[in-house]
Amino acid sequence: MDSQNQYLHEVAITAIIVKNGKYLITKRSPNKKRWPNLWTVPGGRLVISCMADWKSGEVKLQETECDEFAWVSLEEAKNYALIDGIYDELAMADDLRRGKKTEWRRFE
Repeated sequence: MDSQNQYLHEVAITAIIVKNGKYLITKRSPNKKRWPNLWTVPGGRLVISCMADWKSGEVKLQETECDEFAWVSLEEAKNYALIDGIYDELAMADDLRRGKKTEWRRFE
């Protein structure tokens, strides 16, 4: 396969991970070109989002991507410098977890 087409079927996923009602967020490395030092949910290019309950284990960060993590409630997330749109994703996940129908919108 030539290098031009080697990523033809690449899929990136973001994950909204929930532990005891709190969401996992990660702080992007200061060396990143896009959104350095901003907080986000774990994952890639926001192509597909999923939500999962935390089962067990430790959070392990990919050093070149992120340098901190935090478990936050939806209210606590407001105190972090999140990438635009991430709070909205967390709010939608929170609605879904509470059994509310939801669709993409800006939350305040």
